[in-house]
Amino acid sequence: MATRWIIRKYESNALKWEKVLPGNMSNKRVEVVLQRLVCKSLSTDEILSSSLNAEAPGRTSHLDRVGSGTLFIYGRNPYYTAEHRQAASI
Repeated sequence: MATRWIIRKYESNALKWEKVLPGNMSNKRVEVVLQRLVCKSLSTDEILSSSLNAEAPGRTSHLDRVGSGTLFIYGRNPYYTAEHRQAASI
């Protein structure tokens, strides 16, 4: 059965939109998409400081994944989620 990635944007706890991406996209690729969406609400300095190596002085966590598990979450407010689901359950 075909799969799809369900991408959602939330502000506070309110769902703002939901989009669908092809299910054959890799986890890493979907995480990069979520990071790009987060960048839309960041300043240039926030993007640069979030892109530094993990141990670098001044590094921020704006582009880091929040939590773990099968649901990908990036950002704080707004934040974005990605869930890999069977097409029939969408």
